[in-house]
Amino acid sequence: MRITVLLTSMVLLLGCGDTDEPTGAIGEPSLATAAGIPTNASMVFGAEPGAHGTAFPPATHDQSFHSVDKVFPRSVNIQRDGSVTFEVHEVHQVAVYAPGTRPEDIDVSQVEPIPVLPTLDRITDPTNRLALGPDQSFSEETWTTPPGTFSQPGRYLVICTTTVHFVFARMYAWVIVQ
Repeated sequence: MRITVLLTSMVLLLGCGDTDEPTGAIGEPSLATAAGIPTNASMVFGAEPGAHGTAFPPATHDQSFHSVDKVFPRSVNIQRDGSVTFEVHEVHQVAVYAPGTRPEDIDVSQVEPIPVLPTLDRITDPTNRLALGPDQSFSEETWTTPPGTFSQPGRYLVICTTTVHFVFARMYAWVIVQ
């Protein structure tokens, strides 16, 4: 009896070693997968020109920061090591910052002129920046975050680097990594 208990204890202890698997045995889904959290997500960065607004004076009253220069949806959840694909509309640029970075942490005094529209500036603050999308342009683009961008759990800040969009329209969003 004593030998059986000892052998059973040794087998249990040997089975409790470190593993790289997130949970359970090989082949079992991670908790994030089991919870239905996707590996990838999509966000729309800005709105298509002319998609908002009315003919009522002033004709552009709802083509303002309040409706055009936003990120839709405002937050997404993905699994660790996942990615986000952005549909980026005219004169926007995506920047992804490390978990824990807040909008007030962005140094909006670090700017440079936007090459395609030099009358506007863009934010160049590199502190905690993990990824930077293509430069602003006058066409719609699709951009997917590079592998490794979302390698740690946490809440990642995503901003538009066009200074007026970030500062006045508060154009930012969150990627929550499980």
